[in-house]
Amino acid sequence: MELVRITDGQITIPVQIRALLQLESGDSVLLVEDEGKIVVEKLSETETAAPGDDVEAQAGQGQ
Repeated sequence: MELVRITDGQITIPVQIRALLQLESGDSVLLVEDEGKIVVEKLSETETAAPGDDVEAQAGQGQ
């Protein structure tokens, strides 16, 4: 568990978490709200999206 602060609407993912998820600069992640928690999911290279894209279908959560 890591404590992070929000600065100007942004968060920095700690190096330990980035290493665990094998996140590199330029990777896309999906933020999902789950019962008051924010879950960060790494998207695969084929699921890479631009900020603001509708990625629910890409992540298998679309209806």
